[in-house]
Amino acid sequence: MRIYLSGSNERVIDLNKSDEGFTLELNNKLHNIYTKKVGLNNYFSFDKKKWAKLVELNHIDETFILDERILINAGFKPSGQGSEDFGSLITQMPGKVIKILVKEGDIVKKGKTLLILEAMKMENEIKSGMDAKIKSIHVKENQSIESGQLLIELEEIDA
Repeated sequence: MRIYLSGSNERVIDLNKSDEGFTLELNNKLHNIYTKKVGLNNYFSFDKKKWAKLVELNHIDETFILDERILINAGFKPSGQGSEDFGSLITQMPGKVIKILVKEGDIVKKGKTLLILEAMKMENEIKSGMDAKIKSIHVKENQSIESGQLLIELEEIDA
């Protein structure tokens, strides 16, 4: 797909599907964009460490409108009971991992506390939003984390 950006600085962007997501060519430089589906949402990353929710595009007469819903918190909710907080746990603010209560390969039930995260001087229990297997853990105890950082990847299992 070719995207034309107009304005004071016109640009042409070529976006092509690859095995792990997309390649984006801008100013004769190639960039890899990795993608993954987590529950009902799609996420992208340039380095497979920090993930962000993909923008949903609505097609209207050859014009694409970016959907403002991307601003909604879709990483995690401390209660672990929201409909948007399953799959990978991605932080929405900086903090510190206090305790990790699971290990890779563990099978967890919806609502199980996976880790304790300190953010804004509060300890938050980060819980699984679904019955799942712990696919991978990307943080360690006492590690400081940044906004958008991938904490844990979950693999959905049948209840």
